[in-house]
Amino acid sequence: MMSFQRRVVHALLDPVEPSARPAVQEFVDASLGDMPHHLRLGIGLDSILLEALTRATHGGRIPDDEALRDQVERWESNPLTPIRQYARLLSSLVLFGDQENRPAEPIEPAESAPVGSDAP
Repeated sequence: MMSFQRRVVHALLDPVEPSARPAVQEFVDASLGDMPHHLRLGIGLDSILLEALTRATHGGRIPDDEALRDQVERWESNPLTPIRQYARLLSSLVLFGDQENRPAEPIEPAESAPVGSDAP
């Protein structure tokens, strides 16, 4: 994962439990690494472009997590498809990683009425 991608993912981890964040970051990194080369190339180019734009609009630096999350939210509704898809990809991977790393909750069996009874 490129440094700017890592920084964006870190900013998007705010709602994730602190103990689960390393596993979610690892999930996102592995997911990006498993993508075909032509997709990784496009994502890398987007990262370079968006990092340059972000630095240009924030005085040459990457903003703090809150400002970066706000920036990603704006990218999600950007009229340029590659920018919109970049933001949605990273946001989705963080969400998926969080869900994949949660422990499975036991399913309680539903109470059923005895066969032949009139109970609803």
